[in-house]
Amino acid sequence: MKSLMLLVGLAVCWACTSKNQKESTTLSDEASFVNSIEKVHHKKDFMAKEAIAFDFDLTFGGNQVMVGKVTVATNSSRIRIDREDGLCLVYDGKLVYQTPDSVEHPMARFDIFTWPYFFAMPFKLSDPGTQWQMQENATVNERTCKVGKLTFEKGTGDAPDDWYLIHQDLDNHRLYAAVYIVTFGKTFEEANEKPHAISYHDYQEVEGVPMATTWNFWEWNKDLGFTKQLGEARLSNIEFVQPEPGFFSRPDKAKLITL
Repeated sequence: MKSLMLLVGLAVCWACTSKNQKESTTLSDEASFVNSIEKVHHKKDFMAKEAIAFDFDLTFGGNQVMVGKVTVATNSSRIRIDREDGLCLVYDGKLVYQTPDSVEHPMARFDIFTWPYFFAMPFKLSDPGTQWQMQENATVNERTCKVGKLTFEKGTGDAPDDWYLIHQDLDNHRLYAAVYIVTFGKTFEEANEKPHAISYHDYQEVEGVPMATTWNFWEWNKDLGFTKQLGEARLSNIEFVQPEPGFFSRPDKAKLITL
C-alpha cells in the first residue's frame, strides 16, 4: 500500500512538473509575434552573412533627398553610406564619421542610423533593449495586420524614447508597416504629436531572404491611420557582400559626428 501511494505521489509530482515545464516553454503573445516575423524573413540566414549592400534612392515631398549606396553589417555593428554627391558617412561600431569634412550635414547621424534600421527592421525586433506590448489588430490599405508596440529600455541607441507600432501582414506574416516617431532633434512631446509611418512593398528574395524594394512613407494619426503619402524609397542591386578590411574604418580627413 505504501509503495502504491509512493507511486501515485511520484506520478502527481511528475505531472505537475511536466505542466510547469510546458507552461514555461509556451511563448508569450509578444515573443510569438516577434518570432513569426523573424522566421518568415529568414533571420538566421540573414545573420549568417557578413554584410549587405544596396542602392538607395530616397524622395520626400517630390524632392530627391538621397541617392547612394548603403552597406551595413548584418548585425548592424558597422554601417557605411556612399552618396552620389560625394558625401560619405561611416559608423565603425563606436563613432560616426563624415567626409568631406567641409560639408555641413546636420542629419548625418540620423541618416546613418535611420535608413539602415528601416532596412534591417525584420531582423532587429528581438535586439537587446527591445520591449513589446501587443495592440489591437489594424487594417492598412485593405490588409489586416497584427500589431505590436516596440519601445526601448533607457540607454538603448541614440534615441531610446522612440517607439514603433509594428504591423505584420496576417496573410503572409511578413513585416508590412511600422508607425514611428523620431525624437532626433526634437522633444518627445513634439515628436509624439506627429507620428509617421513606413510601409514595405515589392518584396524580392535575395539568397532566400525576402527584402522589400519599395518603401512608402506616410502621415499617421490614431483615428485615421495611414493618411497622406509623404515620400518613397527605392532599393535596388541588393546583395550580400564581404567588405574589404578597413571598409568601415574612418576615412582619410573625415570629421567626427557627435550628438
